[in-house]
Amino acid sequence: MITSLSPIEGSVEGGTQITISGDGFSTDGSIVRIAGSICVITSAIYTQIICTTSKAVAPGTYPLSLNMNGATGTCPTNCDFTFSAAMTPTVSDVNPKVVSGATTGITISGSRFTNTMNDVTVTVGGVDCVVSAASDTEIVCSVGYVPVGSTMMTVNISPIGVASFTDSSHKNILSSNDIFSVTPGIGSKKGGQEVTILGNGFHSDSTLVTIDDNECKIISITISEVKCITPARSTSGQYPLQVTSGIHSYTEQTYEYSSDFTPSVDSVTPAYGKSGDSVTIEGARFSDTMSDIIVTIDGVECAVSSSTLTSIVCAVGVHSAGTYLVDVHVKGMGYASSAVQFEYELSITSTTTSTGN
Repeated sequence: MITSLSPIEGSVEGGTQITISGDGFSTDGSIVRIAGSICVITSAIYTQIICTTSKAVAPGTYPLSLNMNGATGTCPTNCDFTFSAAMTPTVSDVNPKVVSGATTGITISGSRFTNTMNDVTVTVGGVDCVVSAASDTEIVCSVGYVPVGSTMMTVNISPIGVASFTDSSHKNILSSNDIFSVTPGIGSKKGGQEVTILGNGFHSDSTLVTIDDNECKIISITISEVKCITPARSTSGQYPLQVTSGIHSYTEQTYEYSSDFTPSVDSVTPAYGKSGDSVTIEGARFSDTMSDIIVTIDGVECAVSSSTLTSIVCAVGVHSAGTYLVDVHVKGMGYASSAVQFEYELSITSTTTSTGN
């Protein structure tokens, strides 16, 4: 049985939170409707149900109905709810209508707002716009990164509900396709350079980065940052770097492949040996910082023990016999140019003979 509703009127746009008091309510399987529209239940206990109204078909007063697993709740008192145009908050202007970056301040003008900031909720594309000031006619808030593209603003004034917009264009907010930086902007012709792209609104599941139409493989992504590994390029020069996210293309950037940023491997000494042996790799544009250097031979790490700009010493890893390419990666540049090979020798340390009876 329903004994009371509170409040009994709210916005024609919905969003009013109604508390239904009574007894014998079901904690699951309950459905609340007003004028045929669902009032979405957010909590339910034996004596109370809280639901949020949907948008009204038209202003007016309508009965609230409660169905619990096929049984209809009774209401000996007044169980009407009024969708009131006179109470509905109204937005008449939003400035600016374009957002980008970590913080964008927005001013919302209108009527029937509130002086209580805690009663105001604003979202842009589902992202909270943090309210810093509120009055009956103006709301000021700041929003962070919003997924790129056209998105919707919502304004809710508690306990009344969702605001209407005098012009539907006021609720359309554009999150712009801005790239703020690409670093580093230069690297090895052999690829393998980790590039960080800072920008606005990247979609985590639909972002692609290319350099001269070749994929820069994404290794991490947030709404404001993409990291990718550059592909190789046979010639030096500046090439277009393009980011797309969903259906949105960002302003074209450039990335440079340079011989001056391409390390080179000239020799390995000795050129053959077994697992655990120490070898010296000679070349150019390495690094004095050991942690910047990764050496692999056919994908197996050669553990670096020292490095200079022209020399690397490392211990070869465990691998089957054969001749394989020596690869060097230098942090901040990428992969080295290398045609140098190392031969893993077949080494037999012991034999065991067994005989049958």
